Amino acid sequence: MRLNETMEVKDWMEKEYENYVKINQDGYGNAVIIAGAKVGKALTEGKTCEEAEHEMNGQGLTGCMAGCVASAIVHFHKRGEEFRVYWNASFGVKEGKGVVNPAVLIINDSQRL
Repeated sequence: MRLNETMEVKDWMEKEYENYVKINQDGYGNAVIIAGAKVGKALTEGKTCEEAEHEMNGQGLTGCMAGCVASAIVHFHKRGEEFRVYWNASFGVKEGKGVVNPAVLIINDSQRL
C-alpha cells in the first residue's frame, strides 16, 4: 500500500480496499486513490460531507474521476451512505441508491434546434 493513500474503511472491507489500491497503480487510478484518501480522512476526522468534498479541489480531477472518488467513498468508508446522500443531493438527485457521476451530466440547451 502506498504512503498517505489509505483511508479508514468499514471493518470487513480492509482486504478489498487493499486490492482496490493495488489494482489502481496507473496515473489515473492513483489520482483517484489519493483524492479518495483525502476525502476519507476528512470524514474520519468528523468534517461535514461538504468539507470532505472540498478535499478534491485542486487535485486536477476530471468529472469521471470525481465520480470514482465518490463511489469509492460510498463503498468503502464508514460514513459512505451519508456521503452518498450529500453527493447526490448536490446534483439534485434525492432518490435512488446509485452515485451520481458528474461526467455523464447533460446540459439541456433550450436554444438548440
